[in-house]
Amino acid sequence: MTRTEDVEERKGISELLTCISDYPGCLNTIFFGLANEFISFINNNRTHIGLEEILKVVLVVIRKRSIAYEDMVVFHYQVILGMIRTRFCGESKEISNVIKAICRNYPELIPLTIKHFKKVFGEVWSNTKVVIVHAMGETFSVMGDEMYLCLENEICELIGMSFDSNHHLVIEDMAEILLLNYRSILRHKETFVPKVFEPIYRASQKFWRIEGVNKILRILHAILEMDCRLFERCLKAYNVKRWRNRWKRESSCS
Repeated sequence: MTRTEDVEERKGISELLTCISDYPGCLNTIFFGLANEFISFINNNRTHIGLEEILKVVLVVIRKRSIAYEDMVVFHYQVILGMIRTRFCGESKEISNVIKAICRNYPELIPLTIKHFKKVFGEVWSNTKVVIVHAMGETFSVMGDEMYLCLENEICELIGMSFDSNHHLVIEDMAEILLLNYRSILRHKETFVPKVFEPIYRASQKFWRIEGVNKILRILHAILEMDCRLFERCLKAYNVKRWRNRWKRESSCS
């Protein structure tokens, strides 16, 4: 019934399933049944019609924290992260909310999420990269310092790839995420800033959208306010690397 092309019918079914999920005895049955719909989509056995409504029901179920951790691991990896490579992921309004809900209610899955994002980031559409950026913003707000330190390299690589993107929304949204998580950055500035400074500064030099440039410059200004010596050290390292690369290119041509 979730595959019907009638919008109102799908909406009604979604609301009914949401109500039924309030009964503990029905919760797992609904969850696994809806998971099968996503698997059918991933395996090209159904269209995307109805998936948005299904995601809304799944979102409600996740927030109840009633699904066993082991089952949520399988669902998150095989279904939600499995859809990252599909075009639907970039077009969906709900999948980002589902990923955020999983990370908030099952924080143990954040490392799996971040590492998968890093693995597929260069292969997905720009709209999907925006989804990934938004989901990363949620992980910043829920992960503790210990988890952050374990994932810092992967997080910084994702940030770097975002600022090197050719899509303005990817760059601007990542800039906004960093500005919103200023306090988290401040706590780890000595290790975080040197790893992300180069792509951020490089984006400020090449980016053409005024709104985006303003956000990037605000990040650079925030870094300067955090620690002016750290900013100067990173800027010096950036310039030395740039001139060294230029010298190598000119030497190879002569």
